[in-house]
Amino acid sequence: MSDSHTDISACRDADRPHWIAGVEVAIVFILLLILIWEPWRLAGWKPYAAYFQTPIFILCGAVVLISWLRAGDRWSSLAIGHDRWLEGVVPLAGFTLVGLVALALGGLALNSLSIPKSHVLWLARYIPALVAQQIALQVFVNNRVYEATSSMPARQRARIAVAGSTFAFAALHAPNPWLVVITAIGGAFWTWHFRRYQNLLGLIVSHLVLGVGALVMLGEGPLLGLRVGWPAMRRLLHM
Repeated sequence: MSDSHTDISACRDADRPHWIAGVEVAIVFILLLILIWEPWRLAGWKPYAAYFQTPIFILCGAVVLISWLRAGDRWSSLAIGHDRWLEGVVPLAGFTLVGLVALALGGLALNSLSIPKSHVLWLARYIPALVAQQIALQVFVNNRVYEATSSMPARQRARIAVAGSTFAFAALHAPNPWLVVITAIGGAFWTWHFRRYQNLLGLIVSHLVLGVGALVMLGEGPLLGLRVGWPAMRRLLHM
């Protein structure tokens, strides 16, 4: 990990309690796990799901917003300026190409290549969610974990930020085996790339290309219809 990377979430106040950043990430992570696993279904309260989901969504948004204001982030922290578009483009393109080849080989081996109408319709809803995922993963989780470890050397901080962000990203796709593996590999590279190059738009394009590739080449079966949480668990258990 390079020591020369720009710290876009750098501390502006040396006395600020950085552990708060870690608490913010933990709170949002737990809330997202609750949304994904929907514990109210186990209690037989599925008809009232909206009464649980809406407040949790609002609370997640509130924590992220408060974190943004607390850290004094600027719009530049989104890393979408035109001066970043070509940063790290060679390793990013290489990773994306290798990923596509691996997905194609997996699709051939599993005989799962398909482009059904349901996939095409799903892609229209996938793009906004994908953009939101990358922004949340990099600008919130990656940066906040990096901030929380401010007392450590920069190289160690970057490693912890990458490892922590990757774990969170993969864990939120459990228990879907293929999605966990794919998101762990992709998340590790993307979070490393962001810490080093801060090219968010490039990461969004890479995520989109590989996401579409996974959907087309692996299809509904291996990816369990892209389900996570209890819906994925029911598929795995054939419930």
